[in-house]
Amino acid sequence: MSRPLVQASAIFALGVALHTTDHLRQTRGIGALAPEVMIGGTLVVVAAVVTLLMALRGHERAPLVATVFGFATAIGVTASHIAPYWGPLSDPYTALNLDAYSWAVMLFEVGAALGLGIVGLRELRRSTPRAVAAGHVAMVVGLLVLVCQQQDASVALGQPFELAMGEPVTVAETGLQVQFNAVTEDSRCPAQVQCIWAGRASVELGLSAPNEAPETITLSTCCGPEQMRYEYAGQAIDLQEVAPGPGRPGAAIPDADYRAQVTVSPL
Repeated sequence: MSRPLVQASAIFALGVALHTTDHLRQTRGIGALAPEVMIGGTLVVVAAVVTLLMALRGHERAPLVATVFGFATAIGVTASHIAPYWGPLSDPYTALNLDAYSWAVMLFEVGAALGLGIVGLRELRRSTPRAVAAGHVAMVVGLLVLVCQQQDASVALGQPFELAMGEPVTVAETGLQVQFNAVTEDSRCPAQVQCIWAGRASVELGLSAPNEAPETITLSTCCGPEQMRYEYAGQAIDLQEVAPGPGRPGAAIPDADYRAQVTVSPL
């Protein structure tokens, strides 16, 4: 059992615990976090527990696990809380009215994760043959590159974009995420039929944004701005069109074929 690795793992676990409990303490509530951020935080908690247990047991893979989890957590938390908004995994503290304690425990976790990665790398180089250690280091670097290259689907602010059923999309520069949940009504007049009323299509959209409570809304393709537009998180969400158009009488459109065209613009 390596004492430096155990100590670094314990400090890392403490940093994770402090950061996690701080999210419960923050006035915005943990419910304001995006699901992706919640999942990422849960994975970090699991990583901290696994790393500490392996270090205490003196497992031969403990240095490698510490190196991977340590550097990955340092990069992940920095990207999520310090970097400007870039995607669903982003939760920038600069955009939130948080106190000094929240900043302190977040930075402590980053430092503890970085320290764990450094200690793990030193132990890895000391306890394994040079060629094997070089291979492990190359693997760690490769994993970190893959983490940094992960990108989430995003669309431009003010430009129409198309949503498939169940597809979440993040609007660039806003942190606003829109998901097409369901078609709640499709009363559009069938093709080759003369109707008194053209009918409409209505869709259910899920909305979420940093420091905002998630909402579920319904927008329609007709009948005035109040049916076609919704304001949320400083943005206007407009339903432009629902495709495909109506088919022949009695011909149902499968859910997987529906597409909602939406525009998000600043208020």
